[in-house]
Order: sequence, then structure tokens, then C-alpha cells
Amino acid sequence: MNNKLLILPNIYLLPLIFLVYTNQLYANEPSELGFLYKQVIDAPKNKSYNDAISKVIAVKDKYKGDQQSLFAINQPLTTLYSYVGQYKKAISFPTDEPLISEDLIENLSPISAVEKILTMSKETQIVMINEAHHIALHRTLTTSLLQKLWSSGYRYLAIETLSKRDVDINIRGYAIERSGTYSNEPVYAEMIRTAKKLGYQIITYDDSSGSER
Repeated sequence: MNNKLLILPNIYLLPLIFLVYTNQLYANEPSELGFLYKQVIDAPKNKSYNDAISKVIAVKDKYKGDQQSLFAINQPLTTLYSYVGQYKKAISFPTDEPLISEDLIENLSPISAVEKILTMSKETQIVMINEAHHIALHRTLTTSLLQKLWSSGYRYLAIETLSKRDVDINIRGYAIERSGTYSNEPVYAEMIRTAKKLGYQIITYDDSSGSER
């Protein structure tokens, strides 16, 4: 479930955010998981966020003790929590196995992500920022980079979650419900508005077949 932001310097900025559904949905009933992801897609359309959250929790209760299934179920659940601004809940449920051990973290030193990315962006034509669907804080990082990257010559923001059906987003200057799925999360929508105010050209390319990804 990775998102990536691509950015090109000089004349181009091709930030790109990959929002890719995992191919490893672990629960025992794939059709039921399909139902859960449908809640993520339909909740903004129907303005039924609380109802969608309740439905996902009901399914989750059936898989208590099945850790792999719970990881997969937590993905749509935490995304729905982010839609309604329940950001603490959105990050309180694990959605995958930890990738970094505590021993490794102990040997690392923190640095400014913004400053490091900006320094590296001057030596390349593409910047990719990875994010999780359910963690709005990741989008605040991207938003904080937009002005500085614009000053360095980046001009295009390509976001996978956006639908090609929304042909007017660059004229309108902001996302609406039909623009895409994860752009219904408030911080994500604000990131798009900020990019447009700065002058970025938004590129939409999401494709349900996955071929364009």
C-alpha cells in the first residue's frame, strides 16, 4: 500500500503518488475483503463514513486471533478513520509486520527529512515520496516540500489516486468526491489545493487494471 510522489526539476515536476492496493489480502474470504475496500470507495460518495467504519469493525471481529487477516482488514479501517479526521485511531492499528527492528533504530540518528530531500532534489529530476494511505501526516511532509520544490523548478504533480474522469481538476484547482479515492481525506485534499495555488500542473493517471502503474 505504497504511495509515491515523483517530482521533476527545472521545467518539469513530475511528483507522483502511487496508491497501490496490496496483492496480498490475507483474510480467509477474499470476497469479504473486497467488500471492505468497497466501503473505502463508497463512503465519500454516500457520505456514510460512520456506517462504513461500523461494517468494517463487524468483519474484523470475526477474525480475532488471525493476525494476517487483521493486518489486511486494518488497512481499509484505518483509511476510513483518516477520512473523518480520527488520525490517532488511524495509526493505532498495525497494517503490516514491522519492517525495522528496535535494535536498528537505536543505531540511527534523526535528521531533517525536508532538508535532506531538498538537497537531493537538486541532483536529480525525479523525487519520489512514499506514503501510507491511512497516515495523513505523510501528506503534510509532501505539502511542506511543494513551495521549496517549486522554487527549484519543479512543475508537475502526478498522483495515482486521482481518476482520469476528473478532467477539470486543473481548472477547478481542488479535488472533489469524484476526483479519486484517497483525495477525499482532508489533508490529501489540502495538499492538492496547495499545489494548485503554487501553480503545479496536476497529472491524473490512475488505472484500475494497474497497467499504467
